[in-house]
Amino acid sequence: MEILPKRPIPADSASYAFLDKFALCRAMPPQAKMPMYQISVRQVYKKGESIIDAHRGQAFTYIVLKGSVYLYRVSAETGRRRIFWVSEPGDLLGSVYFWGRPGNRELQDCAEAAEDTLLMALPRDKLAKIAEQQKEMAVAIGDVLSRRLRYMENKLVESTLLPLEDRLLAEIIRLSKMREQATLGGYHLDIRLTHEQLADLIGVTRPTLSKVISNLKRCGYLFTDEEGHFVIPSGRQADMGD
Repeated sequence: MEILPKRPIPADSASYAFLDKFALCRAMPPQAKMPMYQISVRQVYKKGESIIDAHRGQAFTYIVLKGSVYLYRVSAETGRRRIFWVSEPGDLLGSVYFWGRPGNRELQDCAEAAEDTLLMALPRDKLAKIAEQQKEMAVAIGDVLSRRLRYMENKLVESTLLPLEDRLLAEIIRLSKMREQATLGGYHLDIRLTHEQLADLIGVTRPTLSKVISNLKRCGYLFTDEEGHFVIPSGRQADMGD
């Protein structure tokens, strides 16, 4: 991890105007964004570098500024790691539950940089005080968490109603939309995910995932480009929604 030099405290809103490109921050008034900016530290993580693990306390809340991050959990029984979410710019990581007691450490989310990533690190205790005073910030944080909850609920429904092929295509479409890689030519996922990582996201084993990918490629519903990125051609899959 690299910690970037502390920026000077801004004299006006121009210094933190970049935050408004994220839905999380656009709804916040200046009196919330300025103190949030002032308590922050920018951190750079290389691809594969651990951001949060089960052995470190969650003293910070992070906003993803650039790049993407895998959120995963590790089984206490088997030690197996399972990815359940890919965070994109504007998403929250770390300790985001300000009110109430922290959750069970056995279920603590861990995080790893999926690519070179820039984060805005905010001390949890200081951010919680700002959120308590600024209801717009609390609402914005709630919106981010509810979006993640809706996604997990949709995955649960898909796991019982959709065939594996549709579940995989739906996941690639979701990630493509989050990274703004949905075009008239189809859906292009510009980060490389291993078969094991994709298998985690849709809740199957790696061998099963490999068979599903082979079937989709054979039928023309999916292919990989020269860099190994997944592409769903236009017209080959109905838009699965957000």
